[in-house]
Amino acid sequence: MQESRRQCRREGRAYSFAEIEDMARAHEESQSVIDTDDPRFGSDGDLPQRIRDYCAETGQPVPENDAALFRCIYDSLARKYRETVDALRGLTGLCAEKLYVIGGGTKDALLMELTAKACGIPVLACGTEGSSLGNIAVQLAAAGLLDGLGDIRRVCAKSQEIREFRLLGETVC
Repeated sequence: MQESRRQCRREGRAYSFAEIEDMARAHEESQSVIDTDDPRFGSDGDLPQRIRDYCAETGQPVPENDAALFRCIYDSLARKYRETVDALRGLTGLCAEKLYVIGGGTKDALLMELTAKACGIPVLACGTEGSSLGNIAVQLAAAGLLDGLGDIRRVCAKSQEIREFRLLGETVC
């Protein structure tokens, strides 16, 4: 998302993240899905063109404008969350009742909504600075100021807002 936004800016179309979310929300569900783990999407540069090339190479409709491109990214990220939750279910035999998401993407309500829908479970979004918070919590535990994992979880949960995104239908499990 960030690299596609940078490319649009290089081409003279400077969008805020809120504008990107609004454009994608107004656009219908994408008919194209990319594999977000494909190595071609892991480097800087003209990512929108690489997405279009991927769609063409895989026989999918090519996103024709920025709104379609961003919606493709959103839907692909939500699908990747689903694949990961399914893989964890297959490995553990356990069914997740909710998904906690940490990091900057939690600011994006559309991504969290699509993820809840794709995964079939509620999404709890928190901790845009999850790595920093986790580092501090572990250091406090090492210093004897927090007592174990339960205490770390309690303190972290109280130190930030947690937004819940629910699906409208039945849960997957």
